[in-house]
Amino acid sequence: MTAVESEIGKDRSTGPSVQDLLVADSRQVPLSLTDHSYVSQGKADVPKLRYTSHEFAALENEYMWTRTWQMACTLDELAQPGDHVVYDVADQSLIVTRTKDGSIKAFHNSCLHRGTKLRVEDGRVASFRCPFHGWRWDLNGELAEIPAQWDFPQVLHESDTDLPQALVAVWCGFVFVNLDPEAMPFEKVADKLIEHFGRDFDMENRYKAFHAVKEVPANWKVCMEAFAEGYHVIATHPQILEFAGDTNSEYSIWADSPFV
Repeated sequence: MTAVESEIGKDRSTGPSVQDLLVADSRQVPLSLTDHSYVSQGKADVPKLRYTSHEFAALENEYMWTRTWQMACTLDELAQPGDHVVYDVADQSLIVTRTKDGSIKAFHNSCLHRGTKLRVEDGRVASFRCPFHGWRWDLNGELAEIPAQWDFPQVLHESDTDLPQALVAVWCGFVFVNLDPEAMPFEKVADKLIEHFGRDFDMENRYKAFHAVKEVPANWKVCMEAFAEGYHVIATHPQILEFAGDTNSEYSIWADSPFV
C-alpha cells in the first residue's frame, strides 16, 4: 500500500467536524453520537451494472435478500392475536403474525396444496384460509382443515403439514425476519445498532404514527444511498443546512461490526 492510498478517506473539510460541534454543545450529547469509527472503503469505482443488470439483481435475490435480517413491521401492528402483516421481498412472501399465546411468527405465505398466497393484505384473522381450495391453518401454522379431507390420506399421514417458518427477532418494538434458517443471530448482526439505539433513544416507547409506501422506478440501491450520505445536501436541500450536516457529515464504520 502506498502512502497516498493509506490516506484515502481521511481528508476533511476545513470547517469544524461533527465531533467538534458535539463537544461544543451546551447539553449532554448521547454517547452513541460521540462513539465514532472510520474504516476506509478504498477508491475503486462501483460498476454501473450493479444498478442495471438483471443478472446482478438475481444474485442479490439469491444471496442477499434471502439471507439478510430485515425489518418487516412493528409490534404495534401486531397488537392482538391474528393481527398480521404481509411482507414481500424479492420473489418471497411472508405472513408475520401474533399467535394466540402472544408469540410472533413469520410463515411462508403459500398454501401447501397448490401454492396460492394465503393472504394478500394486512389485517386480523382467526386463521389463515386459502382462497383457492379452502385449506386452513391456525395462528400457530398448524393445519386445521382440509375440505373433502377423506380424499387426502397421504397428507394426513405422510407429509409435514405445518406452514414453513422464517426466523424472527424482536428488538425495541421492531420485528425482523430472515429467510435463511442458518442465519447468524440478529443480535450479532445488529451489534452496534442495539448498543447505540437501545441505550440512548428510548426505542421501546416509540410507535409508528404514519406509514407511507411509494414505488420508485429505480434500483433499490439508488433510493437507499441518498439516506446514507450528506454529500447531496448542499445541492439538493440547501434549505436544511441551518440544522443538518453538510459535506463534513460523519460516517462511522466499525471493523469489528461489519454488518453495521
